[in-house]
Amino acid sequence: MGLPWLLPPKRAARWELVRALWDLVGWIPRMLWYLAWSHRSHERAMQADLAKPPIQPHQSAGRLDWSKPPRFFLSCAEVSGEVHGANLARALRHLAHEAGLSEPELVGFGGPDLAAAGVQIVADPVQGATLHAGSILKALPFYRGLIRQAAECFQGSPDQPPVDLFVPVDSPALHVPMARVARRYDVPTWHFIAPQFWGWAPWRAGRYRRNVAHAFTILPFEPYWYERHRIPVTHVGHPLLDALAELPAPPAPNDPVRSDWVLLPGSRRGEITDNLEWMLRAMAPLLERHPELVVHIAQSRADHQALIESIIDQVTWARGTRRPEVSIGSLHDVLARCRSALAVSGTVLTDLLVHRIPAVVIYRDPGGWKGKMVNRLLTPGMFASTNLVAGYELLPEFCFGDDGPLQQVGADLVRMQEDLAWRNELLAGLEEVARRLGGPGACERAARALLEAYSASQTRPHRAAHKAAPRAAPQG
Repeated sequence: MGLPWLLPPKRAARWELVRALWDLVGWIPRMLWYLAWSHRSHERAMQADLAKPPIQPHQSAGRLDWSKPPRFFLSCAEVSGEVHGANLARALRHLAHEAGLSEPELVGFGGPDLAAAGVQIVADPVQGATLHAGSILKALPFYRGLIRQAAECFQGSPDQPPVDLFVPVDSPALHVPMARVARRYDVPTWHFIAPQFWGWAPWRAGRYRRNVAHAFTILPFEPYWYERHRIPVTHVGHPLLDALAELPAPPAPNDPVRSDWVLLPGSRRGEITDNLEWMLRAMAPLLERHPELVVHIAQSRADHQALIESIIDQVTWARGTRRPEVSIGSLHDVLARCRSALAVSGTVLTDLLVHRIPAVVIYRDPGGWKGKMVNRLLTPGMFASTNLVAGYELLPEFCFGDDGPLQQVGADLVRMQEDLAWRNELLAGLEEVARRLGGPGACERAARALLEAYSASQTRPHRAAHKAAPRAAPQG
C-alpha cells in the first residue's frame, strides 16, 4: 500500500537534495532569530537540564518474539560510527540467538567492519566521503546516489522485501534527510546516537521530531532536553565505553609509571594544522619549568607524521627541553603512561576519561567566527563533554580564535602538574563523571530496544500485512 506522498527512489533522492540546499538558505533567518530573541531562554532551560539528577541507562528485559526475522537497514557514515554500528549489529544477532529466534537480516551502508559484523553492504559512505573531501559540488552526485540506494531498500523489490526499521548511526547531516525518505516509504527511523542539537542551533529539533520515530541518547542529561522537545528517546549510555571495555585496566592515576603528558591536536590534517603549533607554544612554560617531561603527540595514522614533525621544527624550544615524541599507533598504549593532557574537544575526551586523565580542553578556530561568537551560540555555556556530564566546568576549557588565551592555558598546564590538591579534585570529578555515564553495554541496550519494538509490531496484524509486500510507487 503506497503512501499518497510517495516518490520513486530516483525522484525522492533528487527532492531531498533540493530540500537540503533550501535548508542551508533557511539557516540565515533562523540563526538571526536565535541570536536576537531565543538564545537566552534556550540557555536557561539547558542549564536547568544539566542541574537535574543524571539519567541512568535503561535496562529492559522485554520479551522478544517473531515468526519472520526482522530486516533492518543500518547506516554508518564515519569510521567512528562504524565501530558502534558493528557492535550494534553483533548485539542484534547475539540477542536473537540467545532468545532462540532467527537472526535479523541486516543490510546497510558501511565498510569492512560492518560487513564483518554480518551486515550486507549496499554502499560505503566513509570511502566516498574521503574521495570527495574538500569539494561539496563534486560530492553532491555521490550523496544523491546514497539516498537513492537507501530509498530502493526502503521501498523493496520483488527480489528483496522492504526493511522494517532504518537504524542510522550518528551523522545527522546525512541521516536526517535519509530518515525523511524512510518516512515516505513508511519505514520508522530509530537513530542510534541522538544528535547534539542541544549544543547550538536547537531549532533543528523540529525537523528531527517530524522524521525520526525514536532516538537513543548517550549522555545522562540528554533525555531531559529531548523530552522538552517531544522527541521519544531511550537512554542507553555511551557506546564508546563498549569499544573500550576490552582494554586492560590502566595503572592508577597517581601511579609513578604515569609521568608523561599527551597532546591531542585532532585526527584530521586540518585540525592538526590549526591546533598543534599553538598547543606546543602553550606547553612552553610547563616545559621550561620541567624540562625532563616526556610529551607525546598521539596519532593513529602514520601519514600525519611528516606534518607533525615539520610543525615541531617550527617551534623554538628552551635549552635542555626534551623534544616532543610523535607516537603513532594505539592511543591507549600512550594514555596508560600519561598523567595529564592538552586536548582538542571531541570524543577523545571519553578516552581520557576511561584512563582518568585530567586535561585542559580547547576548541580553536583560527581567524574564524566561532571563537568570537561562542558565548552567543552555545546553549549550555560549555562545550567539553566531560564538563557537560559533570554539570559544571570541571576541566578548564577555552573556545577562541587566533592566539586567544595562550598565557592562561600555559598557566593551567603548569598548575595541573604542580598543584596536587587541584589534581586530586579533578580526579575525584572524573570518577563522578564516569559513574554518571553508566558503564559499557550501550549497544546491547539499544539492540534490545530495537528488537522489542519489532516484536511489538508483529502483534499488529495490519502492520504485518502492510510489511509483507514491496511498497508501490509511481513510475518515473
